Amino acid sequence: METTVLWRDLYAAAMLELDHSRLGKRIQEAQAVVQTAMDKEMALRGVSFAEELQALRDAMHNLRTLQRVELSAASPTMAFSMQPEEATS
Repeated sequence: METTVLWRDLYAAAMLELDHSRLGKRIQEAQAVVQTAMDKEMALRGVSFAEELQALRDAMHNLRTLQRVELSAASPTMAFSMQPEEATS
């Protein structure tokens, strides 16, 4: 039960983080605990826990998507904030 609460809390924290400077760390923490929970569940229950495994897989997929979309989007936005012409003015 503790593992389920922990991964769900860290997953929610990453998905709801609005501060891009903290987003990467939140995603990494959530990914690590989700992967640990998946490994633990597989070792303990095998394939008999389909619902929990699907929730873990969905969480990992969503975290990877968030990481790809939000963190890669943050870099180009920052690059466009100062055009070369503005830098020399």
